[in-house]
Amino acid sequence: MLIAAVLRSAAEGTDERRAYRRHNIRLDACVDFDGQPIPFPCVIVDVSSSGAQLFVRLPAGVDEMKLEIEGFDSFLCRVVWRTDTRDGIKFVNDADEVTQRLSKLLKGG
Repeated sequence: MLIAAVLRSAAEGTDERRAYRRHNIRLDACVDFDGQPIPFPCVIVDVSSSGAQLFVRLPAGVDEMKLEIEGFDSFLCRVVWRTDTRDGIKFVNDADEVTQRLSKLLKGG
């Protein structure tokens, strides 16, 4: 199955509210935000065309950032929820653009 089609597909569960299906992944990344002298390490836990879940504990007050996947690409995003160890982010870019960019990364993976 093509990853672009999978990322773009709407969730089909009766209890699922997301517009785009999430896919479990373990991928090292960094977030870059104002006031931080070096990129802040994190792990992408799951991803969809609209956002991702990060295993990270960002400082309070960090709401907008750039998610950088080393050697690949970066995405502007904003925090939409947080726990003690994880942050949920929403990509600022259009979902179709994110799908296209992510499919290059996840192809064959």
